[in-house]
Amino acid sequence: MSRLAGHSTRLSLLQQKSTSPPLTQTNINNGLLTFEVRPGRNKKASTMSYYDIDAILTDAEKVPCQFELDVPYLGHLDNSPHGLKSGTALSLPLWLAELLALSETSARGAPLTLNLPSSLSTQVLAALAADPRAVPLRDQSPHFYGLAARMLDLFEEREIADVVRKTFVVRAGDVGLHARKADEGMGGRGEEFLRGLDEWERGLFRRGHEGVKGAKEWTEKVKKP
Repeated sequence: MSRLAGHSTRLSLLQQKSTSPPLTQTNINNGLLTFEVRPGRNKKASTMSYYDIDAILTDAEKVPCQFELDVPYLGHLDNSPHGLKSGTALSLPLWLAELLALSETSARGAPLTLNLPSSLSTQVLAALAADPRAVPLRDQSPHFYGLAARMLDLFEEREIADVVRKTFVVRAGDVGLHARKADEGMGGRGEEFLRGLDEWERGLFRRGHEGVKGAKEWTEKVKKP
């Protein structure tokens, strides 16, 4: 985990390795930032399902960005009357930040760079590596795993992927255990753990509980003469 110290990954590094055409062409005409979607790009850049509400909410999560050029008439995003200056840091919805970070202007490259969100910060990852059960993921993001998966589509971060994978496996075991015992009542620590589940884990809990309940009903039905 030491390599993550002072972590500030920039999407532009991944762009340099990519041989596929940019997602959009960005232009600045008369001080207005415009962009057009280009067809034919690898569809992995946009993996959300149109009808999946969790995917839509994940793409609406705000992520930290930094503008790399001056953009007039967008100062309201940073409460500035003079437009956005190069070097301005602010948070944008993931869908918009990704679109701009993967686009390019005619001569100056992408208008902004995209960094990892606070939910995948060095401190959070260190806590998860130490004890995945002790971190309330919902406090980091209601769609923690969905956001992590989206960011790992964009960034080549093997260590983060390993931590997130281990976190899901370890916590899934506890989620299944709580789902099996839900009807028996849970103590304070169990309730606290369940309150910290992200949406993926809550869905796993619901399916596990429904499965156990269905199995019990089937067993009782079979036992009846």
